[in-house]
Amino acid sequence: MTARLRLLLLTGLLLALAFAGSLLWTRGIALQEVTKAETAVHQREQARLWHSLIDQQQVLLELAADDLLSDTWLARVISSGNQDLLTSRLQEALPRLEARYGVTGLEITDAQEQVLFPPIPRTQRVPQEISAAETASSSREAVIGFRQNLNRDFVLSYSLPLPEGGRLMLTTTMDRPLQGISRNGVAPARPAAVADLRGQAVAFSGPEEGQALLQAILAGEAAVPAELRVLETPLSDIAGRPIGQVVSLLPAEAVSSTLERLNLITLLLAIALFILLLVVLARAIRAEFTPLEQLIGGVAALAGGQSEVEVPRHPGDDEAGRLSTALQQLRQRALLLTTLEISRERQRRRQERFLRRQLTGLAETLEGKDREALLKDLDRLEQAARREAPQESSNGLAAADGRLEQALLEPRAAGQDDFALLAVAFENLSFRIRDQNANLKQLVAELNEALRAKNEFILLQQELDLARKMQLSILPPDRPEQAGVAVHGMMLPAKEVGGDFYDVFELPDGRLALVVADVSGKGVPAAFFSLITRTLLKAIATAGAEPGAAIDRLNDLLCAENEQMMFVTLFFGLLEPDSGRFVFVNAGHNPPVHLHATGAMEMLAVTGDMALAVMEEQGYQVREITLSPGDLLLLYTDGVTEACDRDNNEFGEERLLDSLRRNQATPTWMMPRALANAVQAFENGAPQADDMTILALGYRRNTS
Repeated sequence: MTARLRLLLLTGLLLALAFAGSLLWTRGIALQEVTKAETAVHQREQARLWHSLIDQQQVLLELAADDLLSDTWLARVISSGNQDLLTSRLQEALPRLEARYGVTGLEITDAQEQVLFPPIPRTQRVPQEISAAETASSSREAVIGFRQNLNRDFVLSYSLPLPEGGRLMLTTTMDRPLQGISRNGVAPARPAAVADLRGQAVAFSGPEEGQALLQAILAGEAAVPAELRVLETPLSDIAGRPIGQVVSLLPAEAVSSTLERLNLITLLLAIALFILLLVVLARAIRAEFTPLEQLIGGVAALAGGQSEVEVPRHPGDDEAGRLSTALQQLRQRALLLTTLEISRERQRRRQERFLRRQLTGLAETLEGKDREALLKDLDRLEQAARREAPQESSNGLAAADGRLEQALLEPRAAGQDDFALLAVAFENLSFRIRDQNANLKQLVAELNEALRAKNEFILLQQELDLARKMQLSILPPDRPEQAGVAVHGMMLPAKEVGGDFYDVFELPDGRLALVVADVSGKGVPAAFFSLITRTLLKAIATAGAEPGAAIDRLNDLLCAENEQMMFVTLFFGLLEPDSGRFVFVNAGHNPPVHLHATGAMEMLAVTGDMALAVMEEQGYQVREITLSPGDLLLLYTDGVTEACDRDNNEFGEERLLDSLRRNQATPTWMMPRALANAVQAFENGAPQADDMTILALGYRRNTS
């Protein structure tokens, strides 16, 4: 056996040495190939990232062109031939295009290839930038691609034909894509540059010291350090001709990750080989000693009285075989000695098991503490049957349970047997089953009550949903432009139903009535009060009452039987479509915003009048303005200005005016949704605290 172990150990060592030598040899061969492969992978990753960044920049240029051409003013100015007006308007638009889309240059030519913007002498020809784009696109199609401008800077240009003739060209620098290459997955940022065909860098990104090193490498004045790798991505112009390349420096640690993994794999394989050698050696030793260990275990089991243990059989005439034969004979004798004892106890235990199964089955019908108490009774009965004292005394049991405990602890009288104890246990069981039934009846009653409450809640929710749909359905439809007037509104209740409402209706004399109101509170009471207010006002106005008299009458009617002490803020106005004369009354409501066609903006003067349904005979003031063609009047409730974000900051009137300035060119039909989107973006997920209603009136205003 010793010689066998020595042979196994020697063979394992030789195999380990051979394998380790082969690993070192292959590692040296694969080292260079791995470095080349890793560098190629990073090169492809940089190329994909560059094309992705350029695609994003192209999309921004297209959006900028759409933004610039979305309005017809550009075509009108070009057709008029007023170059001073064109220059002024484009110089105003350039900062906005640069801030939103990154546009750094804008050029326009007419159908005769004369430059309209930027202004140059009429005798000068089209700049090289536009001429190159026109040459690349002989058809009247849009062209996107790289080029090098007169300053030798690389730019991304987007050239497209104008409907009236000529072309529009938008350009942007390589700064943003180059910064994306520099910051990609490396901290700190790595140096990157755009170089022309002569190897001269025209744009840089990254740390300044890295830029100086990269410039020296491109110029051939410095060699690439060992700790760095150079990644190159070619560039082509609009016509598909090479014009330069994107160059970046990558730390060698990023390239050597695979080498580190290779070293780790080599170490793991060596460890695995050593472990395999130990496993083979252990299996060889176990094969020799396992039969003896099994026989020793059989001897120990027989010594402990386990005559039913299986003694392993070992063929042969060696020590293990002779020991196995002797243990088999000893086991047979032990089995004969225990057979009589087993047969004597079998009958008694059969009866005890039958009774215990019956009681256990009854215990399963109980729950909680009653079930646990009965199972404890069974344990004490089993101990008493074995003439042993119970392991624990009763604690807090019922009276019947105490009688069982006393019966178990007292010495047995003459003739007393285990069946007497079982009778006491059955008595305990009857008490516990009766208590369990009472608990179940109470539980069923509670469940029925909960089910009834749930059904009532579902019916109430369905009724609220129906009320919400009915409330939204009675709102007036939008009025596309009629007689030069367009009206569009929307309402967003904070609950299932809300207290806000708006109304638009035409009076018999041709005037257009506008109403926006906000009832105090929310929910069903506010919804009913708003419906009453709307119905009364429409009836009073249709009957011919002027705004001041109509509001006075409405206030008296609402105060008459207002036991709930509810009130409503309301704005009511009448518009003469032909003249633009607008007469209105403001009963404690938010002041509407008057957006002039010139771009000026103001809030209508607040009269200081009280809300409706507060006090009778108030007397409400009447104000008047005149709308000009192109004007817009925006009416709203306090759910707009008092909307709060997660930090409890209010939207406020300043943000309202700022939102209207940004959406000044928005059509009338889109204005309510645009303002609602601005409020919801400000809330940033905070719950809506109040109803929000918005109504926009455009007077002879473009609604397309």
